[in-house]
Parts: sequence; structure tokens; C-alpha cells
Amino acid sequence: MIFKKESLDLIKIFYIMQKLLTTVFSNNNSEYINWDKEYQNGQWDYLKNLDELAHYSIIIGYYNYLKPRGSILDVGSGEGLLQKRILAYSYSKYVGIDGSLEAINRASPKTDNKTFFLKEDMHNYSTKKAFDVIVFNESLYYSDNPLKVIRKFENYLDKKGIFIVSMYKPNFPISIFVYLIWKKISKEYKLIDETIIKNKLGQKWICRVYTKF
Repeated sequence: MIFKKESLDLIKIFYIMQKLLTTVFSNNNSEYINWDKEYQNGQWDYLKNLDELAHYSIIIGYYNYLKPRGSILDVGSGEGLLQKRILAYSYSKYVGIDGSLEAINRASPKTDNKTFFLKEDMHNYSTKKAFDVIVFNESLYYSDNPLKVIRKFENYLDKKGIFIVSMYKPNFPISIFVYLIWKKISKEYKLIDETIIKNKLGQKWICRVYTKF
């Protein structure tokens, strides 16, 4: 099925607002049941389309340039699309976490001695390991407190590690919400680089690399 640019924008905005409201007003279990149903119904299949490739490629480019063969923690990994695309560049370890059991079940066949997928909520996840790269690929705005989340994951980032954060750039007024997330992050972390991605449909993403000050 082919969607017009306006329709795709509405889909993205709807998902962002739906998940934000669900996170704020519902319990976690009901939220993840919704995620599972949406994966089963194919609502997230569009992420595999060519229109979505560019922002994945920028994430991979930053990883390969700044931390080649490093360890990766992918927060909100879904069914492992980033892992599939980054595999060609190799890594020492990849851990993908997601709250959807359906997504993790789909990703699990990719598991090997250095690739792991875990059903974990970003708010509750903990580890004693430190990663070279922590990726938030269109996942931070599904938290009711994105800055609190990134502060928490700072504990799992190597001293010389990097955050790679990618977020969709919706139209006004939802753009204000995303802008405020970027503003808060940029006050607490050092910006290394930024890329703005635009596909032929006019959809835009912002991808940034941060380190600790």
C-alpha cells in the first residue's frame, strides 16, 4: 500500500501521541498489550520501507565512524531492524530491549553469542555492563519523562561512550513537544554532531550524537 506524505505524517503523529497518552494514563501491562497487537496487525511494518531507510543509515554511519566494532545498547529495538542493518559493520556486542513481547519474539531468531534481545521496559531496565553506544531510535518520545530516561541510561554508558538519538520531526504543534525534548537533552549533554534527514515524501528526522560533559 502506498501512502501520501500527509497520511504518513498523520500515522507518525498518531502513534507518538497515542503512546504518550497511554504511558501517562495507563498501566504498563496494557501499554505493551497494545504494542503487541499493533505488531501482530502489521501496523509497524512500514518501518521496513525505503522511506525509513535514511535515518537508520545515519545512525549506522555515526556508529561505524565513531565507535566501530563497539558494543551497542538499542533502546526500543522493536523487531531488530537496526541490528539487521548494522550487522554488516560488525559489533562486539548488541543488546536490543523492547517492551513488546511480539517484537522480541520476532527478533529472537537473530540471537547469537554476541546478539541479545530482551523484553524490557526502558524505565525498568538495568545492567552492570557499560556500552560504547546507546541508541534511542524514535523511542524517547514514548516516555513521559525522556530526560529522566536518558539520565538513567547514562549509568550504562562507557566513560568515552556516545548516545545516538534519532527522532521524527513532526509538523506544528506536535513539533513543540519534540523540540522541548531536544532542548532538555542538549542542556545536559555535549552535542558532537547533528544530521537532519528528509526523504522524498518530505518527512524529516533529526539525528544527534551526544557525549557526557
